Amino acid sequence: MNVMNSHFTTNIVIGLLSCLLATAAMTSCDKSTDHQLRQNWKFERYEFADGTTRDIDSVFINFMKGSMSAIFAYGGHPDYIALNGAYSLTGDSIELQFSDETSMHEVWRPLFDRYFGWGSLKHRFRIQSLTSSALVLERGDTTMYMTKH
Repeated sequence: MNVMNSHFTTNIVIGLLSCLLATAAMTSCDKSTDHQLRQNWKFERYEFADGTTRDIDSVFINFMKGSMSAIFAYGGHPDYIALNGAYSLTGDSIELQFSDETSMHEVWRPLFDRYFGWGSLKHRFRIQSLTSSALVLERGDTTMYMTKH
């Protein structure tokens, strides 16, 4: 009986250590990803499952330790609109949540719909690729390409 209890205890300890190591690895990846994200990105284009693309110009996204802003440089009055929000990382995914800027709703909402087209202000993406110069996000059959600005 003692040998059986010893094996049982050993298995529990190994299982707990494995869980702790996996959690530490994911947290480390999130911190590394967050560090790489913290810069200005130029939203370049969408690519759809059927192979078509839609070029995006004049949209910049700045990630800053959990918060973010999207800047739409559209040549109207004013020359640009900044839409603020937050992001969170979980494993290989990122959730973007834009704030509802009601004071400029009539100006930013058409820009948001035109450039992002999500409907909702909150979306989760899989981080397909993140390097010092490029960020690629994927959601379903749509891929977003960004370059460091």
